[in-house]
Amino acid sequence: MICAPGQHKDLPEKDVYLVQVEINDHVDPTAAYHSTRKSLASWLLIGLIIGSFLLTLWTSRWAGQFQFAETYYQDWYDHSQWADSAQPRIMGDAELYALSGWHEVRGEMPFR
Repeated sequence: MICAPGQHKDLPEKDVYLVQVEINDHVDPTAAYHSTRKSLASWLLIGLIIGSFLLTLWTSRWAGQFQFAETYYQDWYDHSQWADSAQPRIMGDAELYALSGWHEVRGEMPFR
């Protein structure tokens, strides 16, 4: 709608203004219900994510108390099939990777 000077009471009388009038003839009576459901779903999802994160932290709280037995693993490696194929002791891949990772974290060359 275009208003001429003086036609609209809230506008100064100097210039011509373009005023947009919105006509909302359809009001959805369930709009508040749907927005509440979306909000509730969002909060449930956020709660589920935070809850699973806290559960993971709680179940792995022992991990910070674990100390790596380097001398035991090094002795096991030195007397295993990886160092000498004639040795009767067998060291699995998981233990070998743990020892290798320990050496790398400390900045050493694994298995010199």
